[in-house]
Amino acid sequence: MDVFWTLPPVTRTISALAVVVSAAGYGGIISLSQYVFFSPFVFTTKMWPQIWRLFSAFLITKPKFAILLDPYFCYQYGSAIERESSRFAQPGDFFTYTAFVASVIVVSTSNIHLHLQILAEAVPGIEGEYPCTSRRSVIRIIQIGTRVPFVDTAIPLGGYGSLHTNTYLLLVSIMYGTIANTQKALAGYGLNTYTFLPALSLAYAYTFAQENPTRQVSFFIITFDSKYLPFALLFMTFIMDSPSDAAAQLTGLIAAHLYDFLTRIWPTFGGGRNIIFTPQIVKQWFGAGGAGTVQNRGYGYAVQGRGRATGTGAGAPDAAAAGRSTGSSNTWGSVGPGRRLGGE
Repeated sequence: MDVFWTLPPVTRTISALAVVVSAAGYGGIISLSQYVFFSPFVFTTKMWPQIWRLFSAFLITKPKFAILLDPYFCYQYGSAIERESSRFAQPGDFFTYTAFVASVIVVSTSNIHLHLQILAEAVPGIEGEYPCTSRRSVIRIIQIGTRVPFVDTAIPLGGYGSLHTNTYLLLVSIMYGTIANTQKALAGYGLNTYTFLPALSLAYAYTFAQENPTRQVSFFIITFDSKYLPFALLFMTFIMDSPSDAAAQLTGLIAAHLYDFLTRIWPTFGGGRNIIFTPQIVKQWFGAGGAGTVQNRGYGYAVQGRGRATGTGAGAPDAAAAGRSTGSSNTWGSVGPGRRLGGE
């Protein structure tokens, strides 16, 4: 357990919670339908907004082997830049970066378009045969048209469970019984996804590749320069999942590039001003400002030194009396004016 607390704080928290929440959800201990992102339950005035979905959606992986694979990618590249990147040298900088890219991912993948409304009804008997799955149609189309009220119908959320809602039905898996196929059919209306961890992992991988473009990385059995890593992750999602999942994951790359543009490219080459900064309260959360604060780095540990104002002076303890030494001494002032060697 001591080793866990020495790991980078942001990535260790996200990765560990992703394993715990996903394993509990797919194991039937909790219902993932209460934690996935569903915009009508978050951006609403008809009920109390379920704000926690904005955060919990980053803690849910895909099923089966991805319960370990998704958090692995997240930790592998997130911890590397949290420890080693010079742009996240100050306490709280990586947290600010994560919060920014997460916000862009949520906005980019949220289907907030209200142009297409679907009226549907549950097919009797199907729910009992295939509960909470995306492999069979549990809802059939009645009408496509204007917004209509929808009362107490189970809406399947892929493999994440189902929702019983009396709100308006914005998007349901109809055509082929899968949410992915519905997303593909409605690509012109904006992306809609329920979990964001793959996109966040891709954002970390993109920033890692920007920081270390020529570093060799191993991707399963292939070794190549890390500048190709984001595209390898996208290609794997495209092949193993679906094009719509790859499109949703692509928002992580867009978010990371937007952060790079606003904090490095625009201020350096465009003469602009960096408008993304770490608030002082966030720096305090991560232990900034105190003498002796230890920061974990890829090459070792950096210790916050004592400034002039707190080093010596009225009310400050003497370094020798406190049992501390900085490798130099400032005791000449108490010896006297001194004498020239060889003089009288």
